[in-house]
Amino acid sequence: MKKASKEVITELNRLKTGALFKASVVCGATIAGASEKEIEAVAKYGDYLGLAFQLVDDLMDNDPTIDTGKTKGSDIEKGKSTYLSIYGYDKCKELVAEYTQKAVDALECFGEKAEFLQLLVKSMETRVK
Repeated sequence: MKKASKEVITELNRLKTGALFKASVVCGATIAGASEKEIEAVAKYGDYLGLAFQLVDDLMDNDPTIDTGKTKGSDIEKGKSTYLSIYGYDKCKELVAEYTQKAVDALECFGEKAEFLQLLVKSMETRVK
């Protein structure tokens, strides 16, 4: 099986997990009457939330102390290209922190109104130690 590059993995995750989060927040902002600038901000947030979520998912899938309902290490056994197989544990943790901060920063234009969404993305960092 051919290994995917980090660019391919990131793009695939933007188009699947990231797109789901992005669509959710953009639809919510649109329905709430957000401005174009605000919609762009939540779109960035959704992208970064999706990337952080996928990184955490990859880390949790290989942590024997966390019950995810999936067989541990199944991605590795199948030779699947994941963030973990490309970057390793420590770099994945760094990327979770980086994408989390970018998601938080994307919502600065909302001030305190964005607190819930900022706390949501920050909570993902605590899911993997």
